[in-house]
Amino acid sequence: MGAAATLLTIALGAIHAWLAVRALLGMSRIPRLNPARVRGGPRVSVIVPARNERGRVGRCVRSLLSQDYGDLEVIVVDDSSTDGTPDEALEAAAGDPRFRLVRAPEPPEGWLGKTWACWIGFSESSGEVLLFVDADVEVAEWAVSGIVYALEGADAATVSPTYSCRGLACAAELALATTIRIFFPQWRVGSPDERSWGFGGFFAVWRRAYVGVDGHEAVRSSPVEDRDLARLLASRGFRVTMLRGVGAVRSTWATSAREALDAVARISSRDAPLSPMNAAGVAAGLAALYAWPPLALLMAPLGLVPVKAALLASTAEIVHGLTPIIFREVRADPLSVVLFPSGGLVVALGLWRAHLFRRGRACVRWRGREICPSSSGPSLPQPLP
Repeated sequence: MGAAATLLTIALGAIHAWLAVRALLGMSRIPRLNPARVRGGPRVSVIVPARNERGRVGRCVRSLLSQDYGDLEVIVVDDSSTDGTPDEALEAAAGDPRFRLVRAPEPPEGWLGKTWACWIGFSESSGEVLLFVDADVEVAEWAVSGIVYALEGADAATVSPTYSCRGLACAAELALATTIRIFFPQWRVGSPDERSWGFGGFFAVWRRAYVGVDGHEAVRSSPVEDRDLARLLASRGFRVTMLRGVGAVRSTWATSAREALDAVARISSRDAPLSPMNAAGVAAGLAALYAWPPLALLMAPLGLVPVKAALLASTAEIVHGLTPIIFREVRADPLSVVLFPSGGLVVALGLWRAHLFRRGRACVRWRGREICPSSSGPSLPQPLP
């Protein structure tokens, strides 16, 4: 037992160290969203789907209306909110003529609430550029200018935001960010084997490209419409580029462990393994990857694992967990870093729930709504093998 535990500890520590170096080198290749002196240019329609975002949507609207970009309209689409979201959005707009509030009717059969709200926003828009922004996002005053500049060489551009969070929910976000890099390294965008990843929090696309793939209508039943829309664009030959927000695009992550678990299950619901054996293997592997180094540290006083090996493995894991903070993808408190291994367990459990969703045996949740396989409607682009 002692020798096996030691070998496992060393192996997992080495994997964490390798993944940390891989992420540090890879993420440094992704360009940042930078200020750009773009005052004139195409009309930009900012579309904000909002459901039960009271306490957040006001900050979002104010940050969008403070942009230094000239030709801009902001359309907030209320997705059947029950908490006063529309009133807060109107109050934040303070009568600005660039702002409009649209109330979406209940989604038709086969549509999910968010995709329907995005589609309604598109139908109300007039811009050559469509910029989809989540209602819990705040942006720097130059963010729209920056994304318009980035679109000069692309058909669509998505920005990885900085997530603000704390506690176990934040530890789950750190683990989710590092897990996505294991299976979907973002720095491969543009390579022949890319798996395009879109961030719905700040996703810009030329109107011609959006219409060319039928926009959100084509992904109307997807619980991860941003990912599917990015992949659909890429599969049709449109160029999708990714940038790092580095604090210029800030989003609010889950505020509880339950909300984090729901978010992980939803985000993973299109890519989780379909085979029960494969899903169990991946979930167990992730659980061991995240949980064993600190467990080995607890076992060290019993003589089951050398103290030095346990310390090195745990240090490698913490460094791995710090990579999203180093690149300012996550704004976390120290407790979240300490809880990083526990966050990995949340991710492993969320992945298993996502597998059950794909098998038609569980639902996932988003903003108080249950998304069940029976309501999945039309077929969508399938995950890459």
